[in-house]
Amino acid sequence: MTIKLKEGINTLICGLGKVGLGGGLTEGSDVLTHYKAISTSPLFELVGLVDPNIEKRDLLGEKDKSKYYERVEQVQARVDVAIVAVPIADILSATEEILSRFEPKMILVEKPLGFDERLWNGSKSLNSHSRICFVNYSRRADPSFHALREIIARVSKEDDIQVTARYGGSFFNSASHLLDLLRWFLGDLREIKYAVARKDVQKNLESEIDFGLTYDSARVSVASVGKFGYPIFEIDFFTNSGVFRARSPFKGVIFEPSLDRSIEINSLTDEPLFQNYSTVTQLNVAKEILRFLSAGETSLPSLKEALEILKQLREISNIAGFSS
Repeated sequence: MTIKLKEGINTLICGLGKVGLGGGLTEGSDVLTHYKAISTSPLFELVGLVDPNIEKRDLLGEKDKSKYYERVEQVQARVDVAIVAVPIADILSATEEILSRFEPKMILVEKPLGFDERLWNGSKSLNSHSRICFVNYSRRADPSFHALREIIARVSKEDDIQVTARYGGSFFNSASHLLDLLRWFLGDLREIKYAVARKDVQKNLESEIDFGLTYDSARVSVASVGKFGYPIFEIDFFTNSGVFRARSPFKGVIFEPSLDRSIEINSLTDEPLFQNYSTVTQLNVAKEILRFLSAGETSLPSLKEALEILKQLREISNIAGFSS
């Protein structure tokens, strides 16, 4: 079901942490939180801002303080869109509670979803609402990544593409971003060729793992580059025309043409390619929400797709020698 975008879209944000709220409206022109993206759009109407930490209320704009609640059950308004940005351990239960109390037209869940997709697959309420549940792998909403995806799809019809990738941060967090993008760019995963844990790292879920993958249109070798306080990932697409480098966060897409061949980028895509959209990440996501509500389409991955990424992570971890 779609709605007219001229109507107020009642929106609930559950979880007012770093991605849900951050510093409130004090981030200048950056739009890195759901709260800022939703509260600054005239098409959305915030009806609930939920977090058990009452101190979060002080970070809200004056007009929104009355919409703060400690628990989802306190929200009485109709909810059209629910954004779930709570800690990993609470994501499943929070999503189920929202589905039990409201009839949203879309639920957007933050990532990663946890370490085991089997917990989600066992949820009857989620299985019956899977068509409205999406996961916020936000680079899919980035116009420059859209443009790169279009170019790779066209170039791969003529050239053999070689792909290398790197991730930094914890395996289940950072590599989940990477695997989602690789699938979006290259099609379905056909085979996990190898997975090797770093020998000098203690075996646990945060271990660094190098692995090789085969997709529909390319083979990919992936290396861990260490642990960081935030997830980073980089993908290099080597084509006859040159190298396309996707960088996240903060650098967008870079192109290095080959010495013996030039390429007219503008002939391959109508999307802006080399602009950096990382400072308005959640504004891009809000636009994808609007696209789904108005047209029933979005580039954001469905819950089913995101759970497949969790399954792949678990399989890679198992091959590397970690039980799950």
